[in-house]
Amino acid sequence: MALALAGLTAMGAPNGQVLDQLLSVHRVDLVVLDIGLPGENGLSIARRLSTDAHSIGIIVLSARGVLGDRLDGLHVGADAYLVKPVDPRELIATIEAVRRRLNDRAASAQVVRLSRSVSVDLAPTSAEFGWSLNHASGQLRMNRPPNGVVGSRTVTMSTNLSELQFQFLSCFKAAISGQVVARSTLMRALGHDTDLDDPHRLETLVSRLRVKVRNTFNKELPLRAVAKSGYALTESISFD
Repeated sequence: MALALAGLTAMGAPNGQVLDQLLSVHRVDLVVLDIGLPGENGLSIARRLSTDAHSIGIIVLSARGVLGDRLDGLHVGADAYLVKPVDPRELIATIEAVRRRLNDRAASAQVVRLSRSVSVDLAPTSAEFGWSLNHASGQLRMNRPPNGVVGSRTVTMSTNLSELQFQFLSCFKAAISGQVVARSTLMRALGHDTDLDDPHRLETLVSRLRVKVRNTFNKELPLRAVAKSGYALTESISFD
């Protein structure tokens, strides 16, 4: 009732299965999740939603309020974590804040599309080996000679990236020759509030991206962390 009075359209779901049915029929901007749900718990649902190709806001609203619970919620992809009991005005304010972040994220993605021809010139690599980020497919690709033998027929391998992973790598398009991109810049580009969000969310995203690249290409992501500063590419990545 409070959400309706605030001009929001709200639907209820008792479990993850019903939620999935609603999402298959309705376009939803944001989900407010309890953790203690029958069947699949809220953290598992949040993890699924955060890796969805579509941008959707996630607010965890739970009676579990210790630090470990709150960090777990943020680590699996929640944009905000509220502890019951919550004044409806605070919930509405949080919903509006998350919606603004989503709008900013969409605007950043539009800027990326308009400038996708920009390339980064870092340490030179063989003409037969290289990384590329393809906007149309949302894929990270790697060209490499079979068995690493230069001169052999080049093989192209690829992996699909989540929206946040793609936006993270896109932040390095304007960097020059190994330039460090600041943590605050990366977090803002991903729609995170640098003052309110858990700073470990960025590390979690990078860690998962490293694992994905390692498992797909059997090669490390060409990215280095710079303590207390941000991240920098260690090899050239072309953007198309």
